[in-house]
Amino acid sequence: TTTIVRDCFGPSLIFVRINYRIYQVKNFSVASAISAITQISMVAVEFILPLYMQNARDMTALQSGLTLLPGALVMFLLAPVSGSFVNKNKGRQAVIFGVSIMTISTLALSFMTLTTSIWVIAALYALRNVGLTFAMMPAGTMAMNSLPKKLVSYGSAGNNVTRQVGAAFGTAVLISVMQSVATNYSPAASELKVNAAKYAHDMHIALIHGAQASLWLATAIGVIGIISALMLKNSKDE
Repeated sequence: TTTIVRDCFGPSLIFVRINYRIYQVKNFSVASAISAITQISMVAVEFILPLYMQNARDMTALQSGLTLLPGALVMFLLAPVSGSFVNKNKGRQAVIFGVSIMTISTLALSFMTLTTSIWVIAALYALRNVGLTFAMMPAGTMAMNSLPKKLVSYGSAGNNVTRQVGAAFGTAVLISVMQSVATNYSPAASELKVNAAKYAHDMHIALIHGAQASLWLATAIGVIGIISALMLKNSKDE
């Protein structure tokens, strides 16, 4: 079967050939779903936090980028460590640990306010990336390792499609929830003429309510990821 995936870097279309028998392999399906969940969490939060920092906390794009930089460095440094768990046949344990840390830190981020220290935001984001590092790569590797050799070439395409579709759908839902809740909490436009300062403050509060709702939903998705991770099996167990 040929699946069409739009290239996010340009107008061209990518034609991906997928053999849907790969999804009959339970470990592949579960690991692929976890990869999609981690991708949703990563991409969505990377949309939400810059909006929060720039629109609610009046930070510049450079400042918000520097705040998220430690999280990127954490992923870079820990990637080899997470890979070693799969080599030691402990991929399942790594994924459970990673998804759990990701979910807990996302829940902690959902309590951010207008006065939350930026250092706390940076620390929680970095902690999330610790979880993502121990969940995303091992899950993808376990998905591929669970397939028979004749299906490996299809598995790579199938896993990528699952992650991309999951990220696109999940991000759209989370951002829509954020926008909808923020709109509901937004002050009336007439307030701008009466008290501009209060109007700006209320708009910031509305944005935070939207971000919190979206992060709560992301936490719920993370809980699904934890349940899925418990269903994984290491190679020797299979």
